[in-house]
Amino acid sequence: MIFSYQLDKHSAKYANLINEKDLEQVTAVKQSGLKYLVSYDKHFEGLEEYVTPRQFVELLGLRARPVNH
Repeated sequence: MIFSYQLDKHSAKYANLINEKDLEQVTAVKQSGLKYLVSYDKHFEGLEEYVTPRQFVELLGLRARPVNH
């Protein structure tokens, strides 16, 4: 678990990568050294950690099934 106050001093490093609304998530991923940022949010495209849920399931060696929503 990461708290917002833990990210405040690091956010400026990543401000040029993403809009302000998504900055906290990017900072958490980058500062924690997480390998994947799993999301449907297209704002994260271009970040090396970004994968869609389908891509993540496939990375785990599982088979994704079609979903209608």
